Amino acid sequence: MPGQTIQQPEDKTSKKNGFEPPFDELQILSWILFPTFVTFWFTAILPVLPTPWNSILTVAFAGIFITVVVFAYKTMVSDPVDKYQNYSSESLEKVNPKHCYVCKRDVLPLSLHCRLCKKCVDGFDHHCKWLNTCIGRHNYKIFYVTLSSATGLVVFEVIVEIVLIICFVVDKGSLQTTLSRFYS
Repeated sequence: MPGQTIQQPEDKTSKKNGFEPPFDELQILSWILFPTFVTFWFTAILPVLPTPWNSILTVAFAGIFITVVVFAYKTMVSDPVDKYQNYSSESLEKVNPKHCYVCKRDVLPLSLHCRLCKKCVDGFDHHCKWLNTCIGRHNYKIFYVTLSSATGLVVFEVIVEIVLIICFVVDKGSLQTTLSRFYS
């Protein structure tokens, strides 16, 4: 009967999300790098920013950082598995299914098997080692926001650093004045 699901034993070895081990080295590195960006902002950049720029730029920085964290979390907890792999072959005939010889199941035509997550992913794009999860049709948009905001955070911080360096090269005394005002 079309749309009828087949109860197949769940593969206990497949990963549901990016928080499940084994963790990738790049994922662990991201857990170190992004808090380092925040620490660097508050210890090295914020003290030399003049008022009111210190407040304005810190609010912008915090907003971008929160966006990175929220969307990275959403991407990591999403499971882009091919949800149609548990449907009967008859109900998939309308979409011209293909057979995954690893899962031994019929899946959608654009699904591919991820060897790291050990599952078929609908619209598989790649396995992101930074987030330790597959990127596919189900989570591509939130992954794009994660990637864009992470890039924006790095670019934002680098631009602020370059502007500060130029300002202090032009007026060397302003750095000493700003630091003495911040640290009393």
